[in-house]
Amino acid sequence: MSPVQVGWASDWTSITASFGFSCGLRAGGQLWCWGTNGDGQLGDGTTVNRANPVRVGSDSDWSSVSAGSNFTCGARAGGQLWCWGGNNQGQLGDGTTVNRANPVRVGSDSDWSSVSAGTNYACGVRAGGQLWCWGDNFYAQLGDGTTADRLAPTRIGAAADWSAIATSSTHTCGLRSGGQAWCWGSNSNGELGDGTNIDRQVPVQVGSASDWSTVSSGYGHSCGVRTGSTTAWCWGRNNHGQLGDGTNVDRLIPVLSAP
Repeated sequence: MSPVQVGWASDWTSITASFGFSCGLRAGGQLWCWGTNGDGQLGDGTTVNRANPVRVGSDSDWSSVSAGSNFTCGARAGGQLWCWGGNNQGQLGDGTTVNRANPVRVGSDSDWSSVSAGTNYACGVRAGGQLWCWGDNFYAQLGDGTTADRLAPTRIGAAADWSAIATSSTHTCGLRSGGQAWCWGSNSNGELGDGTNIDRQVPVQVGSASDWSTVSSGYGHSCGVRTGSTTAWCWGRNNHGQLGDGTNVDRLIPVLSAP
């Protein structure tokens, strides 16, 4: 199998893919989505599957987009945050559990800097470095100290120096401005990297390193890059060798990925 070009446009700037659908931004700030649409996750006002990209509304100021399990969230240039699609656990953050086939605004704030959509939940960082999460919280993946679902954004802790966030299915990881990596939620495979298999309802630091530049949360495992050595490290589930350390052994703390 080989890659196929999506349409004929040659001005795509970013893309996000999830369970059976994808979305992308073009240079003019237009947002387009395609694929499965049973919950309205394409944001075109319908629940009709699309084999070609369809434009989401008529706005031309989209700055970022993140595809979740059956929903999508995106930020616009003015710092407004919008979500659409499935909302069975409040993942759209609009205070309801009603699916939306068109984008609905998340709150009234206009200072969102980034958003990450996971499996029925999402998290976002605001310009002041505050972290907010909403939606499914069965595994404490929201990080607010509970396992209660949240239908609207809930602030996570008091820290105001979050710089990046990475959601997944049952756990979340993020970076703070000092280069520290933190994770929370399910830890059955060691995916939080704190040396245990204990689930955490609030963020716990991954080791003591303060030079993490990126972090990504997968299905039962996590990976990150450190700036001091530009090395890749992974931790958690390793049944398929997904940690890249040459073994199939789960790791409770970060291990250096080969080669």
